[in-house]
Amino acid sequence: HLHKPLSIGNTAQITTDSRKAFYSVFNNKFTTYPGLSFVSNTFTVMPRYRFTDRFSLFYQLGFTRVKNDYGWVNTLPSENNDQDIYFGRRNVQTVNSILSGKYIFNTKLIATVRLRHYWSEVEYIDFHQLLKSGLLENSTYTGSHNLNFNTFTGDLQLIWYFAPGSELSVVYKDAISTLDESVAENYFRNLADVVDSPMARSFSLRVLYYIDYGTMKSKLIRKK
Repeated sequence: HLHKPLSIGNTAQITTDSRKAFYSVFNNKFTTYPGLSFVSNTFTVMPRYRFTDRFSLFYQLGFTRVKNDYGWVNTLPSENNDQDIYFGRRNVQTVNSILSGKYIFNTKLIATVRLRHYWSEVEYIDFHQLLKSGLLENSTYTGSHNLNFNTFTGDLQLIWYFAPGSELSVVYKDAISTLDESVAENYFRNLADVVDSPMARSFSLRVLYYIDYGTMKSKLIRKK
């Protein structure tokens, strides 16, 4: 196992008044492993705006940048019937973006929409071999292990509460998933490439019906 030294970190959060039409949460988390020159910084902003009692929009943007992280890349057989385990020093960048909205037609009918794009990019700098002590040493290992992973989904849902505890749900969904070894120039160029990729579409219908066993049992007994 890779031995990691003591980490140091802190978390800060700012929240506005949730009773107001505009409400937002800001988070920042910072972590570092001084012995490995590892630095991780995550920033999240989650604003919500309530236009009316019926209609509201919510947005969440999470951005994480990790420098000098170490991750496993390969395990190869060695000459003495053992295994050589290799780790790579890498930079990781992750963006998670979610836009959702809700419209309440009445107490029985609600429509929701949700768009989500998750992007994680891994770029390797150099490679190291894992020693029995759990430490790493420089290695001549070479390989192509960069990753560019994307998922993009869009959901449209209509829920009808046709009886107490019972509902009819209709969902339409678009989904795109890509994985390659390219390193994108920027977020928007990467997003444009994802949107141009093949899309999978699905439609689902779900019915949940609540049965009050106690009431039904009482009615059956009275009939007898």
